[in-house]
Amino acid sequence: MRATLTHVGDSIDHITDQLQATVLPIDNIKQVSTKTAYPAPGVGLSVVLVDFGLKHSILRELSKRDCNVTVVPYTTTAEEILHLNPDGVMLSNGPGNPEDVPEALDMIRGILGKNSNLWYLYGAPALCHGKWCQDL
Repeated sequence: MRATLTHVGDSIDHITDQLQATVLPIDNIKQVSTKTAYPAPGVGLSVVLVDFGLKHSILRELSKRDCNVTVVPYTTTAEEILHLNPDGVMLSNGPGNPEDVPEALDMIRGILGKNSNLWYLYGAPALCHGKWCQDL
């Protein structure tokens, strides 16, 4: 979505030209995701949390519930996640367009059917965004 501030008297053509010339970044998730995996230890369920722009309140809530959380970058493969043998996998929320991270689709495909506990935050819009539902 694009927006701009205008002045009274600005022409609609000028405003439209400004908005159309605006270049939006397509690497938002790359900018905000963790670069390396890290633990948030607990004694309960083992959860892998895929970071697409993780809100740390989510991590705090999982910790309150004594989950043993491993936060991984969005570029982590399904094989790497499944190797951790989690009780469940959670896809965090994040900025931008899910179609800008096609590697996530491959990772989700690789987990579906192999881990019955796949929880979605970012994942719900990612799974159902545009042609993604068809591609799964």
